[in-house]
Amino acid sequence: MLCHLGFERNLMVFIIGAPRLSVLGDIPFWEFQDIFTCCCQKVNKQLQTHLFTSLSYLELSLSIRVTMVLQDPAGLLRQTLEGCDIQSDLDTIDRIAASLRVLQSERDQRIHTEQRELQLMSEKLSQQLQTLENTESSKMRNDMKKKIKENQSSELELNKTLKEVTSNKQELSTTLSSLVDELSSLEKQIEDLDFVDDIEDKDAIVLKLMVYRKLGLKIDMKSSAMIIYNKEKNLTDFLNYGDEKYSSYFISNYIWDRL
Repeated sequence: MLCHLGFERNLMVFIIGAPRLSVLGDIPFWEFQDIFTCCCQKVNKQLQTHLFTSLSYLELSLSIRVTMVLQDPAGLLRQTLEGCDIQSDLDTIDRIAASLRVLQSERDQRIHTEQRELQLMSEKLSQQLQTLENTESSKMRNDMKKKIKENQSSELELNKTLKEVTSNKQELSTTLSSLVDELSSLEKQIEDLDFVDDIEDKDAIVLKLMVYRKLGLKIDMKSSAMIIYNKEKNLTDFLNYGDEKYSSYFISNYIWDRL
């Protein structure tokens, strides 16, 4: 092998230096080509020889091993075991096992810790949900109290309005009763005037009252109030014609629409 390497090294030196020789003109280029070809052939031959020698050595070694296995397999096995140092591997396995036990212990401890944290978080969540429910219930109670107060205020206002309406109704009833009495008095006066033969002697206002009475109108001159009675519909309307916000046009239309 060393001879082979030395030959290859010499060949490389020769190849590198050959062009320089060719350039100097010591060796013609065609002779250098022949020399290079010859050297390559020698190298190839030496490589083949070396490969054959290596294969022969390998075959001999395998043959010896096979012979030892067939003759003394126990001895070969013992020799093989003696040549192997497995103590370091056993130590490595022990260290790996110890590391695995430590990792398993840490894993179990971490799982226990996380389970405890999860339980605490669950309890905290339950407390928060309970607090939320209580808050919502309290809010609903406050809303109900607020609505009750609003309803009570509305009820008081309605009662106040009802009292005012009742008072106004009583006042209107009193006014209506007074108007009815005055109307009865006027009707009696008109009836008394019906027996007078000479119409020219009647007062002009009384004549107007008679005309209005025939049309279904009853007027109270003192309070500027007017009662309109529709015989066909059997309806009675009340109008305060003395109110300044009513125009004469409105009053006349109001009267004729209800006669």
